[in-house]
Amino acid sequence: MKETLYALENGAVQTLVVFENLEITRYVLSRGDQEKVVYLRPDQLTDQEHYKDKDGQNLDVKDSQQLVEWFAENYKRFGASLQFVSDKSQEGSQFVNGFGGVGAILRYKFDLTSIDYLDMNEEVNEDEDKNFNEEEWEIFY
Repeated sequence: MKETLYALENGAVQTLVVFENLEITRYVLSRGDQEKVVYLRPDQLTDQEHYKDKDGQNLDVKDSQQLVEWFAENYKRFGASLQFVSDKSQEGSQFVNGFGGVGAILRYKFDLTSIDYLDMNEEVNEDEDKNFNEEEWEIFY
């Protein structure tokens, strides 16, 4: 998901592909002029570490919205089209399980090596990152 959001924010996404029942909430957290956006699954909501800044200070929830709704409201802003998938087919189920329910078809080859993983709240699966094939950038999670 982190790579898809990064590519979307940088205008590289042609088509955003999203699982219709994605259970991730987008939170905008703030303290003073500092703002942080986190994406949490239901099992992560009670972990207070997600609601703190880099210095361990508590942040206030400024806004929260289901990520599916946020995509539906904002995809045009990034010049992308939006496609929803269901897990009722074998292909849809593979997409949800294999890609976490969020993926993209890119407009062009896009360098993902500049992502600052420390700023993303997602856990990084090091085995997946080591096996990432740069030639297969058209669809990723």
